[in-house]
Amino acid sequence: MQLWLIPLLPLAGFAVNGLLGRRFSKTAINAVAAGSVLLSFLWVLKTLGTLGVFGGGTPLEQAYTEQLLHWIQSGMLNIGVDFAIDRLTR
Repeated sequence: MQLWLIPLLPLAGFAVNGLLGRRFSKTAINAVAAGSVLLSFLWVLKTLGTLGVFGGGTPLEQAYTEQLLHWIQSGMLNIGVDFAIDRLTR
């Protein structure tokens, strides 16, 4: 489901405005800023819809987790960078 896109889209909008903002008009800067956050919000709605949150009943009994990468791995210790959606985050 590519949960990493949720924080990446606003970050990309920030980077575009930060690097190229002087070349854009104020309207274009506002469009990039608001558009990147809107795309992130729409991706959240798509993800929650895919998980069945809007369907009624008791959806999402267990957390949905995506592991992005392994950060530290040593013996029994395994620390990764994960994105999760559970009852607390919806």
